[in-house]
Amino acid sequence: MPLPMTHATGGEMRKNFHSILATHAQRTPEKTAWSFATAREQHRVTYAQLLSDIEAYMRSPQCPAPSELVFISCAIDYKSMVLYLASVFNRAVPAFLSPLTARQDPNIHAQEMQALRERFNPSVVVDASGEQRIHASKNPICQAHSGFLQFSSGTTSLKKGVLITEDKLLAQLQALGQALEITPQDKIVSWLPLYHDMGLITSLFLPLYFGCSVAFLDAVEWSFKPDVLFKTIAEEQGTLCWQPDFAFQHLCKFYAQNDSAKRFDLSSVRQFISCSEPCKTSTFRAFFASFEAFGLRPDSLQTCYAMAETVFAISQSKFTGLRLESRHADLLPSGAVIEGCEIRIVPIDDEALGEIHVRSDYLFDGYFAQPSPALGADGWYNTGDLGAIEDGQLFVAGRSDDVLIVNGKKIIAHQIETYVGQQPGFKSGRVFCTLNIGGTALTVFHEGDGVLATTLKELKKWVATSSGVTLDEVVNLPPGTLVKSSSGKIARKKTLAKLSQLQIRPSL
Repeated sequence: MPLPMTHATGGEMRKNFHSILATHAQRTPEKTAWSFATAREQHRVTYAQLLSDIEAYMRSPQCPAPSELVFISCAIDYKSMVLYLASVFNRAVPAFLSPLTARQDPNIHAQEMQALRERFNPSVVVDASGEQRIHASKNPICQAHSGFLQFSSGTTSLKKGVLITEDKLLAQLQALGQALEITPQDKIVSWLPLYHDMGLITSLFLPLYFGCSVAFLDAVEWSFKPDVLFKTIAEEQGTLCWQPDFAFQHLCKFYAQNDSAKRFDLSSVRQFISCSEPCKTSTFRAFFASFEAFGLRPDSLQTCYAMAETVFAISQSKFTGLRLESRHADLLPSGAVIEGCEIRIVPIDDEALGEIHVRSDYLFDGYFAQPSPALGADGWYNTGDLGAIEDGQLFVAGRSDDVLIVNGKKIIAHQIETYVGQQPGFKSGRVFCTLNIGGTALTVFHEGDGVLATTLKELKKWVATSSGVTLDEVVNLPPGTLVKSSSGKIARKKTLAKLSQLQIRPSL
């Protein structure tokens, strides 16, 4: 049975986002809206100053006009964020795109950016070289709708555009804020990039809607020195922080390998929220064990299930303590559905897990500039994820694309990859599991150091015991071979294509 849908009501839905920001600027003009602590910029911006800068840009001739599609693919900073919001308020349709990072293949990134320009035909492009007006024509879809464009992370194919209209944005923010019990006193600390829906909604739109403060960190700087997150939380008395599962693991590993790393007070945090990836019991257990001495409370560890197609959140947990028990191996529940949303599980054969389908007040209508329908005739959207519902809680196992069928057995690839990435000689997030050439066993590709023979022997034993299939081969790759999406996940189809192109393995 699907979980029931409830409906958001009230005057919040009729508000204009520009007027919401103006109200905050009038009521709390000197309150910090944003602070930046990056190598590029270190400063604070009040609500009054933010509104003034946005409105000044809206009056300038450089501001995108109504219905123009705007691509912003430069490094995220205050200037680009002001441009983005000015575009939204002026009824243009902006989109953040990921700039090239050191962990992405430059050729693949350039090809994707060119493909996106050709497919979506933006009027304005802002990149590292500055603002460029490509042409004067306007996309007909943008003329019919105002809002902004979110892009999927592109783990399985070319990024897809999701047009978020203002009414759906406000419906999501109201429901999510209610689930989080958010107040203007909350302070969000975030290293998440704004071209991903988790960063865009939780650190840009959500805090502006409720009048909160946000401390922005740089994602690349955080990846090399993750303790900057804890430092900023302690300095700002941060209360909310969203991260994917790998980030919790990254922090644990950093402190385990750096005995001199400084401790910071985390007692102000009321919610560390794991999102974007399957939420693992082992990760929360390790995170709490590592940082309980920092003042971390067990009830601060929470989970969420979200995607761009529903603006952001679908479910949100409200754990009162650290929950470590699960009937689904290492999976933690991702909470109950938030207001205005409904989910159902569609069985696959007689497996315990099924396809997660969703419909909601803020579900998208279909992918931007893509004629093929994304929704079923009954309004349900197949998320492409596998999961289960138990006691009103949603468990998310991962993408259906992760499922590998070996001799009739269904294996979820990322579960193998997570375990392998934790073993000596391997690197977390740099492991890719797929079928061998004959499709009769598994092959693991990894970017890492030398792997001991004893490790390989134990690894093959673990795979055989845990999944009932054979690990045929472990292949070491040069750094940068595996293709990552803009959200940091392994892009499976693109990685297989690249391995085939490099003749590391035949095309499947």
